[in-house]
Amino acid sequence: MSDTLTHSSRARRASGWVAVFSLVTASWLLNGASTAFAQQSELGLDGLLPGFVPAEIDEEAWFRLGDDSSDFAQASYEDVVGLYNVSGKSVSDQRAAIGNLRDRLELLSERAAQTDDPSERAAIHSLAGPLARRVDVAEAVLNSLEQPVTGEPISQLEKAKIAVRRDIAAARKKLDSITGGSAWVDYLQLDAAESALSGEFDVEPIETLSNRLSVDNSQNDAQAAFMNKAVLRELKASAERLTAAAAVPAAPKNDAEENDGQSALRDALGDFIQATEDYENEINSTTGQALHDAIERVDELSPAAADSLADVVKSNYMASNVHAVVGEEFLRKLIRTNRVDSGRVVDYVAGANVRGNQTTNSRTGISLIPSRGKARFAITLDGTVNSRTNGYTKQATIASVGSHDFHARKTLTFDGNGISFGAASIDVKPSVRNVGARTRFDWLLGGIARRQALRTANSRRGIALGHAKMRVRQRVLPPFEDGVRDSFSDFGNVTDRLADAGLRQTRTYVESTSSEVLLSDRIVDADGPVVGGFRSPTPATSSSEITFRLHESVLTASAANWDVAGQELTSDEFAGKLEEWLEGLLGREVSLSDNEPPTPSDASEESDPSVYVFNDTNPVSFRIQNGSVELILRVGIVQEDGDIPPQLVTVPLTPKVEGETLMIERGDVSVVPLPGQQAQIARARVMIKKIEDTIEPSERSAALTVDRDNASDVKVYVTEIDATDGWLTVTAR
Repeated sequence: MSDTLTHSSRARRASGWVAVFSLVTASWLLNGASTAFAQQSELGLDGLLPGFVPAEIDEEAWFRLGDDSSDFAQASYEDVVGLYNVSGKSVSDQRAAIGNLRDRLELLSERAAQTDDPSERAAIHSLAGPLARRVDVAEAVLNSLEQPVTGEPISQLEKAKIAVRRDIAAARKKLDSITGGSAWVDYLQLDAAESALSGEFDVEPIETLSNRLSVDNSQNDAQAAFMNKAVLRELKASAERLTAAAAVPAAPKNDAEENDGQSALRDALGDFIQATEDYENEINSTTGQALHDAIERVDELSPAAADSLADVVKSNYMASNVHAVVGEEFLRKLIRTNRVDSGRVVDYVAGANVRGNQTTNSRTGISLIPSRGKARFAITLDGTVNSRTNGYTKQATIASVGSHDFHARKTLTFDGNGISFGAASIDVKPSVRNVGARTRFDWLLGGIARRQALRTANSRRGIALGHAKMRVRQRVLPPFEDGVRDSFSDFGNVTDRLADAGLRQTRTYVESTSSEVLLSDRIVDADGPVVGGFRSPTPATSSSEITFRLHESVLTASAANWDVAGQELTSDEFAGKLEEWLEGLLGREVSLSDNEPPTPSDASEESDPSVYVFNDTNPVSFRIQNGSVELILRVGIVQEDGDIPPQLVTVPLTPKVEGETLMIERGDVSVVPLPGQQAQIARARVMIKKIEDTIEPSERSAALTVDRDNASDVKVYVTEIDATDGWLTVTAR
């Protein structure tokens, strides 16, 4: 009994010690975890931001504001340095630095609103936009560091699987949309590849997919061109990365690695900041996808942290990349026509045969109707029908004068894709005066008979007015309605036309006020990742102007339709593609090469056997800054003197309007090697000379002619072009 009691007492004491030890251990672990969390979060931006101030907001950028702003520029730049030089600073100090920069941004905004100097305003916007985005990113990252980590760091293998799943889905969507696409689905064995990813992983179907995506000599030109589509190239690249990741043995995890979620979150946030900087430097399919992937990685670790980042990315980097503002007076001048139509009158009214002449004076116009989500407007036709007629009966002939005012109206609605038409209506205010009469009895009764005939005709004036109203309606309304439909029929099927150009809409918004129509959209490469524009205020436009704003991301997306990836083009062929693109952008014929043909004597000297060879990935993109649209090429040259591998070529093109002349000036061409290549000055010089020979400055009239059916042409003049902070803004009146 005592032994039993003693054993039970020992057991209770042992279990008590175990409980105490467990509580102490749990407390120590929780304290250690919270301490590690506090240490990681207390570092804040230290080690995450670049170790240098980005060029767009460096000291030189601030001093572009002008000599009279030197004190402000110096103090502002010191505040910028205060954000990037965060080593040893507390999170509260880092937030204070962000607050200082927000104060600077408010001052810049006030100054931009006050200045009348376009160059000063451009300098402010060139600085304020990049600064605001960096401040938003820095604050979002600080907020993200304070969020709990709920996921585990993902392995390289799992990340590669996710990428292949995404790219298979994109390829399947593309193939399902084209004739004969199902045959390619079977050939590539996409079903087998998806099955290998959904269950126990098997790398063999992924290797098969990669092999079948390779272009070989057994394929004809059409098949090889099809395999070169961006969506299939991306799938091949991700399949190769997955195959490589599967070949690497999984490293055993230790306890520290499994529990160090906060450290993994810091790494992911560092990758996110780097992805935004790469996106700032150049927007293309690679940097766009990297930005999406960076947020996905943060989301795997901390959905709350990813939400903070997603809001910033949506407003700063994935915003609409097309804006248009059209003033009502501009539309009125574009649509306005004045017509005079004359003709015979042959009619029968109230027992009388009516004969005579009439003249119709009419003018078209437009009236905007306030509407959110869609643009609504009415095309109007106002006019007067003047007539002089005689009405003949057996008893008398009545001379009449008519003046019938009318107002026709047809409402149209534009939703960003196409035009829908409302029913046309017309309001007619007829006026008929009987001004004279002749009768069979004039020889006998004279004025008595004529007065009686007029009294009889005037008693039937109501019938005459109703008939005149009906006739005006019949003769004006149908041709007016048909004319409006014909004039606006080309404004439909925007989605289909973009699809033909390899583009798609992802965020369309249209609005009309009583004085202007506003349109915004995000247009992306149909086969590439979603990319967007920088945040931008709606451009100010007078009622007599139209303003278009195009972001560099939509220019790059449109260039993907050039289909030059992996292609070889002569100088003339490449210049032709660039000229065609610029003509579509500016609405003007553009020439970037010497139009003078070589004479027979020097034709052999002018002949250039070398060709451009464009990179498979991101061969053409655009960057807009400091007044220039920079054409970025990843291109090499095949020539008799030795091939030059693809280089990173930047060609600044500066559009300007001087008086009635539209000019495109070419700046200094720069050539640098792509990553993994060594710099060679000789190569760079050869490449620069080739590019300069291909792309030359151009001058054209700033007047655009708008052809109109059955009306005189209208001249539209480009009055201003601005290229600032990713945006190309064109204003015309």
